[in-house]
Amino acid sequence: MAAVHTRQFVCMRETVGGQYNAQNVYNMTPTQEHYDIVDWALDGGRLQGVDQSLFFFNPYSDTCPTYFPTRVGVIHNRVGDHCFYIPTELYKDT
Repeated sequence: MAAVHTRQFVCMRETVGGQYNAQNVYNMTPTQEHYDIVDWALDGGRLQGVDQSLFFFNPYSDTCPTYFPTRVGVIHNRVGDHCFYIPTELYKDT
């Protein structure tokens, strides 16, 4: 099966589309606020609008594709530049 590039981990790439990615994790220095957010999420905190979404990505577009690549997720909501997806029936086969 061929690998599908979903752009879900763009933050780990130093270049995107042939351009330097200034938002890669290698340029980030976490602050206490970042650690607090992680603790909140691990304790079950959820953002309204994101709810039980399992997948997300920034499509660098004004619209979100209906399906997450490979159709394992369907659009739930867009928050800012990010599209959030909830699992479809196909997810159970992954």
